[in-house]
Amino acid sequence: QDSHVVLVDLSRNFGHHKAMMTGLSQSKGDQVFLIDSDLEEDPECLLSFSEQLQKMACDVVYGVQEQRKGGWFERWSGRWFYRFFQALTGMALPENIVTARLMTRRYVNALLRHEEREVFLAGLWHITGFDQQPQKIKKSSTSQTTY
Repeated sequence: QDSHVVLVDLSRNFGHHKAMMTGLSQSKGDQVFLIDSDLEEDPECLLSFSEQLQKMACDVVYGVQEQRKGGWFERWSGRWFYRFFQALTGMALPENIVTARLMTRRYVNALLRHEEREVFLAGLWHITGFDQQPQKIKKSSTSQTTY
């Protein structure tokens, strides 16, 4: 057992983004690493994220896939979602981001101050502010969703 790892067992499926916010609310460290359990992103990216966080003295290092995975429709709809979202909100979200990210405690605390009942994490990550830096990573595809 590792005392740095905490298991949060929810009573039911509340949704991916709400579950991640619940996990973040239970975190205690000076830095918090967030990654999906399907391991489409390599957990070893934590090492390069940590190096970049220290080198750039930023608050967040987040993963970006070079090219969105999936078939043509998934890639097309993903691209158009971001364009449509920007047209509606005026917010230009980074495209092709993945869940994997390393965050400082002050960023996580600010993120947790949001009180939205319905959570869209890409938007919350963006509007929380702070110095956030991307890092290209490889994302593998699993054949089935874990939802």
